[in-house]
Amino acid sequence: MRTRQLKSFIVLAEELHFGKAAERLHMQQPPLSRQIKALENELEVMLFKRNNRKVELTEEGAFFLQEAKAIITRLTAAQHTLKAMGNGEAGTLRIGFVDSSITERFVITMGRFKDQYPKVIIELEEKVSVEQVAAIGEGSLHIGFIRTQLAKTHELSHINVINEPYIIALANNHPMAEQETVSVYELAKEPLIFFPHRKNPGFYNWVLNGFAQYDLMPKFGFEVERDQAAEMFVAGGFGYTLLPSTSCRMGRRGLTYKRIQEPFLDLRISMAWNPAHECPLVNNFIDVFKQQAG
Repeated sequence: MRTRQLKSFIVLAEELHFGKAAERLHMQQPPLSRQIKALENELEVMLFKRNNRKVELTEEGAFFLQEAKAIITRLTAAQHTLKAMGNGEAGTLRIGFVDSSITERFVITMGRFKDQYPKVIIELEEKVSVEQVAAIGEGSLHIGFIRTQLAKTHELSHINVINEPYIIALANNHPMAEQETVSVYELAKEPLIFFPHRKNPGFYNWVLNGFAQYDLMPKFGFEVERDQAAEMFVAGGFGYTLLPSTSCRMGRRGLTYKRIQEPFLDLRISMAWNPAHECPLVNNFIDVFKQQAG
């Protein structure tokens, strides 16, 4: 059964006249008759009642008309979708991220991409940087927003997204809250509200190394899973926490944010992708991201 046969059948079912149907199809009547006969033979049913005066649909023909129209509609939609996928205008885009990469720019880029490419489905997956690099390499992620200090990206293409220092959050009534900056040597004496090692070993060890460069070891306080929980404990006077400097723009009631005097830790986020797996879908997202940066 061919698409051409289905379209011819639909036109004849609408016209109920071989001459008029052939004219609409820009073909001669005999070839049309042969197409319909071949279709009936394949289906093993009579689709039309024919006599010298008129052509009528049989009961089977009326049923098959609805099915044929549905098939053509689905086929046409599939053709449009395949074309859109080839142009990167449809399909599924899988993006990995770390929590600190979710900035205003990230959200605006997502919104603009969805506006420009409404047929694309975006799947977001929160993964630590090392896991993202592996997933991008094997192709299960298209794009990742990763901490470049914590994962090797030699085989990936990437664009720098964020480069900013870490700061600390203190309770407003903390003795160091009146200082303009706080020394890392002072911080080592205060409880650090932080997440457990098992959540992200690479980042945890990176923070340890930040203290170790000054021959210091942090004094850990409560362990929490999220920055929001850490900030709540800090506001309650249980210690301090480390946050990217942009976090202070949001500001939480009861907290003050301070810069660290010494060179300490910087947040570096890059958008990474595998050049070996580049496709129009990925390139379209990269273009929108660059437009937003501009």
